[in-house]
Amino acid sequence: MSKELIWFIPAIAIALCIFALSTFLAFPIQAEGVNHLDKWEHTFAYFVLSFSFLLAFKKSERLTSKISLLVLFISGAYGLSLEFVQFQFFEYRVFEWYDALANILGAVLGYLVFLLLNKVISV
Repeated sequence: MSKELIWFIPAIAIALCIFALSTFLAFPIQAEGVNHLDKWEHTFAYFVLSFSFLLAFKKSERLTSKISLLVLFISGAYGLSLEFVQFQFFEYRVFEWYDALANILGAVLGYLVFLLLNKVISV
């Protein structure tokens, strides 16, 4: 494996962890006393996902503005699609628009923070 591709291993691992935690490793939902901490968790997970893929493309010298936008789009779409997967294939999981929005928000924040840091310190 080339040195350039090594940078993608953490990003792919993060995507797989998000999938696992969103599907078969998820705990059944408790309707009583629901707090909104999970929305922050969703936001953080997708922040890390988009940021790590952008960093991987940057370190492998393949980052372009088109790829940056594609990473943003795919990260957000991944979060939205996992909400549908939860609803369709896991009886104790439900589709939540707020979770989907938190996923997309996290992807956008990861993109924006990456752009800012790349401009300021060239990550």
